[in-house]
Amino acid sequence: MPASATGSLDAFDADPRQWRFTVFTDIPELRGRRVCTMGLLKGIAIRGARRAAMEEVDSVSVSVESGIASDRHGDFAERQVTILSTSDWQAACDELNADLSWTMRRANLLLDGMVLPRAPGARVRIGECLLEITGETDPCERMDEQYDGLRRALTPDWRGGRTCRVVSGGGIRVGDSAEIVGV
Repeated sequence: MPASATGSLDAFDADPRQWRFTVFTDIPELRGRRVCTMGLLKGIAIRGARRAAMEEVDSVSVSVESGIASDRHGDFAERQVTILSTSDWQAACDELNADLSWTMRRANLLLDGMVLPRAPGARVRIGECLLEITGETDPCERMDEQYDGLRRALTPDWRGGRTCRVVSGGGIRVGDSAEIVGV
């Protein structure tokens, strides 16, 4: 990816020639669709304890051993990191006719400008890190504690996000490039 797109959201938005598209043939719901496979990391959020409020940060360290530094889910091998796309979040908010902060979803990373695969084993590179999707992040009853009806709005089409394990770690920061590198 060109260096100009790694530093800011504005650089990426301003030059669509930097976008990369793929026509998928092996994922049923994407078969034959031209889908953007790269985007940007728009947000990072962590929580240190169960039921604690999500804290937005600008950058964080990610490791194979413990996932996102200071986040409570890092020790869960199949769920070290959770990712959410802005389009999925917006679809849920639109269904509720509400403007909600993405941190209500309680995901770690918010990715913009790309369609996330619904295929366990798919890989996403974000900055220096490589993540492997392990499954769907199923919305729990906590979502309705955040906003009435949110759980139902997040249920269709994997809108609740993806769980991931860390394949290779490193530092990530808001504005880093993100790319689907294997499905």
